[in-house]
Amino acid sequence: MNDWEIYLDSVGVSSSVGISFWVAHGAFGYFFSMADLKLLKKVHLLPKLSLATRLKEYYDWEEHMEDFFWGRGLASALKMYYAEETMATDISHWWDCWDKKFPCWTWSDMKAVLRRRFRSLESKKVATARAQNPQGT
Repeated sequence: MNDWEIYLDSVGVSSSVGISFWVAHGAFGYFFSMADLKLLKKVHLLPKLSLATRLKEYYDWEEHMEDFFWGRGLASALKMYYAEETMATDISHWWDCWDKKFPCWTWSDMKAVLRRRFRSLESKKVATARAQNPQGT
């Protein structure tokens, strides 16, 4: 083994079939190829999701994510990872806490949880607006 292979082995990186990376996350982890890592640059160009996001904007975000995933053959866990990469700090903290208590295993599960969260936030915003302006003027 050369020095580079020894280093890769010491940090848990397999070099047997290209270079790949294992990233631990929550109850499971992700196995990345170099091609997957290159996609991260493109993910950072997608819209960001935050707790200030309105419900319509959430659905726009979800549609952007689906467009990004389309035709790439990504595993569900990898889709979740990329989605998390578009999260602003506020929702990322919320998601981490939620996912530790109630782990989501699929992209579909993640979308369902996020939809409920943003519907709830939207309902609270509407209720607050109505309370502040009961006459609707």
